[in-house]
Amino acid sequence: MIYEKEVFENPPSRYRIRPMTHVWPGHDREIFVQMLKDYGYGGVVTNVRQEDGFTANRKNLEEFNGLVELLKKNEMSYWLYDESGYPSGSGGGLVLKGHEELEAKGLYMHRIVSYEKRTAHFRLDMESDKIVWAAKYRLDTERPEDSIFLENSCLPVAFERETLTCEMDAGEVLYIFCRKSAYEGSHCTHNICSYHRYINILDPAAVKRFLKLCYEPVAAVCPDAYSRAEAVFTDEPSLQSFYVREYEAWPYALIPWTDDLPEMYQEEYGSPLYPGLPYLFEGTQSAGPVRVRFYNLIGKRIARAYTGQIREWCEAHGGRFSGHYLGEEMMADHVRAYGSLLEVLLASSYPGIDILACYPEGYYYNTAKYAQMAVRKNRTNGMMAEVCPFDHPEIFEQAPVDNFLATVALNFLSGVRVTHSYFEADYSGYDGGRFRDYKPRDEQKFGKYRGYMDEATARRVNEYVGRLGYVLDNLENRTDLFIYYGLEDVQAKTKPSHTAAVGDAIQADMRTIPVMRRIYEAGYDFYYIDKEDLTEAARFQNAGKKTEISGNPVSAIVIPALDVMYEESMEALCCLQEKGVRIFFLDQIPQRGCQGNELPGREKFVPETLESVMTYLDRREKTFQIDVEGTVPLQAAFCKEGKELHFLVNRSREDITFKFSHREKTEGQLLNPEDGTITPVRAGERERIKALRSVFLLFD
Repeated sequence: MIYEKEVFENPPSRYRIRPMTHVWPGHDREIFVQMLKDYGYGGVVTNVRQEDGFTANRKNLEEFNGLVELLKKNEMSYWLYDESGYPSGSGGGLVLKGHEELEAKGLYMHRIVSYEKRTAHFRLDMESDKIVWAAKYRLDTERPEDSIFLENSCLPVAFERETLTCEMDAGEVLYIFCRKSAYEGSHCTHNICSYHRYINILDPAAVKRFLKLCYEPVAAVCPDAYSRAEAVFTDEPSLQSFYVREYEAWPYALIPWTDDLPEMYQEEYGSPLYPGLPYLFEGTQSAGPVRVRFYNLIGKRIARAYTGQIREWCEAHGGRFSGHYLGEEMMADHVRAYGSLLEVLLASSYPGIDILACYPEGYYYNTAKYAQMAVRKNRTNGMMAEVCPFDHPEIFEQAPVDNFLATVALNFLSGVRVTHSYFEADYSGYDGGRFRDYKPRDEQKFGKYRGYMDEATARRVNEYVGRLGYVLDNLENRTDLFIYYGLEDVQAKTKPSHTAAVGDAIQADMRTIPVMRRIYEAGYDFYYIDKEDLTEAARFQNAGKKTEISGNPVSAIVIPALDVMYEESMEALCCLQEKGVRIFFLDQIPQRGCQGNELPGREKFVPETLESVMTYLDRREKTFQIDVEGTVPLQAAFCKEGKELHFLVNRSREDITFKFSHREKTEGQLLNPEDGTITPVRAGERERIKALRSVFLLFD
């Protein structure tokens, strides 16, 4: 971890911003590439021309081949954007043309209760494809005031594709499960790009056709397009079985579906899915186990069918697969958009995120922190962030450069190492106005173009970002504090809705966010961890080895309030507590395991408060600490080759000052990414961090 002053002052292009460049000028493209260099950019994110047939038009492909040659000639790197607009997968409508069977599907439930003997008749409506399954159950007559079905009484009912007739006794409930397109009210109809219908990312055949129509033609005309690219950029592929606007209500509450899911469920878990289907739509606490298994299966299927399949194709063509997904900020969206987003991220060559609220007061720490789990587990040297100042532009535009630089620093704090952006420069004054009429994207597809920076400002911004990338390249956060990622609680409570509301499934988010913010904003870095991390740490303990998670020592684990937890996680926590790891269950101990029974081992813990966590963190002995006048900066530590690095980010709009103390060091170096200087720093002497800026402290 040796930093050369000249390189820090003028960081290499690979660490700088890559602007999202969907449209190229129709003239002087070589001068345009030189202009990007003059503005300080390190590369571009670009694509085959999206108009006039996208990849179905050979002229578009030949034009892109020429563009790749131009970039190669001028030694400018690129990421290859894989779609005409977004979300990725539709190919601008090409993929589903003539192949409607590949469209995203959802399953909804129709419920008929008989309180006296009757004949039930059902006919499919015009919106739906077919009846998938039907069964009747006895109701729990010991609770006559309720209407709870008894799973063990399941009796399948015969049906035709569109009709069903069933004789029902008193005290029975009939469930009819029907398939339809997942389209209205989804992300398909609520993005700024198009109203295209969308593929089913659970269906390998649909994704294979996306590859055939949108990847393979590029490789045919430009054989090294993928091997030359730094990575492929896929944009917000997701399930479409959930609604995204709370002001809308729809007739159907959908779960994601493909017709082979029951077979996959049987193969994965050794039990049938059909008898438990009602639990995915309704039910009491007993519904949790089926939901957890179902949504984990959905995550695994997407990881294989979409991310894994495209990654394998890219790697076979000498490239890497990256991009970002939808709803990264909240666990509730991790489930309803992917079943398990982490499973999907782990299948990527290089994970990525999207940052929409690009000002520190609105920044979602968890966007990067959740994805950082994939970075840590796969050792990917960070992740990509697409920085898009689209949320509340009226706030962002009050101080666009400051807000952008603060956002980028917060990203790097949690594992981002590559920055793409719609934070654009104004090119109109370059070379006598040569590109005064140019816009880098179709504004109908990707929002209004705003030229925020002149040439000098763009160079300064790129240098700042490049210095962060240079310093943090191949470094991973070092911490002994961990927060539990309780996705199973979300999965157990997830059921489809007729609106965008997520109901109780959002409880884990609402309990986790304030815990995370309090800890992080007090200057304590952490990693999110899951069941696999805990069980691995416990195995190390049982083998007599040092307790570690991904090479990090484990001192304390914080579990935000959950109602449901994996039995394996609780067993591991019991083991770790016995070995001296400090375990904090906040406010309550989870009641239930994912098998549906009372959670064994819960009696070994007592609920604690967030204040007890903060007291523990404040009082424990520290090797390095700072005394701050002003808002406490966010912090992360890194170690490599015997050196120690601390990254301090001032998220406030006021300058702060600090002095450091170190158990072993009295002198170090301060690396300032704003001006590229490296200066001596001594314990007890006050240093300044400007508002919305950051510094590094380096110790030998």
